[in-house]
Amino acid sequence: MTATDLTESWERIEAWLAAHAPASHASLPAPAGPEEIQRAQQQTGIVFPGELTTLLLRRNGAGDMGTEVIPGYELLPAASIADTYTMHLKFRGRESESSPEPADAESDTRYADDIARAEAGRSCFHQHRVYLPVATNGCGGYMVLNYVPGVTQGRLGQFSTEDGGTSFEPTPTWKSLTALLEAVADGLESDERIVELYGDWQTTERDEGWQATVDEDGYLVWAEPEP
Repeated sequence: MTATDLTESWERIEAWLAAHAPASHASLPAPAGPEEIQRAQQQTGIVFPGELTTLLLRRNGAGDMGTEVIPGYELLPAASIADTYTMHLKFRGRESESSPEPADAESDTRYADDIARAEAGRSCFHQHRVYLPVATNGCGGYMVLNYVPGVTQGRLGQFSTEDGGTSFEPTPTWKSLTALLEAVADGLESDERIVELYGDWQTTERDEGWQATVDEDGYLVWAEPEP
């Protein structure tokens, strides 16, 4: 999937919001400027994957109203991606807030293990320096993106601040931001307005998906589908 595919999916989502949830559409933030993205990359020491940069150039996060374009998650703006990433590194005792380089031999070994696991698309139970937070559930959980070049680059998973673990299990995760946004767009445009967000991610917990509703003020609200 390409940046064009992501742009098309995002345009479909915005068109649906404009037609059905105008307040949510109006609350979406402006695009990130190239300088904002550059600052975030400098802070993390990471060149953002093309899909993430494309998304930020469309809209810089969820906006002041915290519009959940993805059910249960608010997209993070560029500055928050960098701040969250470096905060977690500092919390885990890394060398500094601005450098992903290991501080000693032990962390060097862990870092090498992180890279190997990321390349293989596997899980690990300490904070990865190879995953960028791209969205938050507001309760200590994050949607993270594997930025390490390789066959699993761009793959999405979950990170919890409670146990410090990054999970891509028990089922295959979304392969990319584009695949996720396409699923959201397909769901919004369906007759039932149901996004089976966890159909490819966590079927054991929410196989029924999420249903798009609109409140009286014109804001998108995700709800469990009615029986």
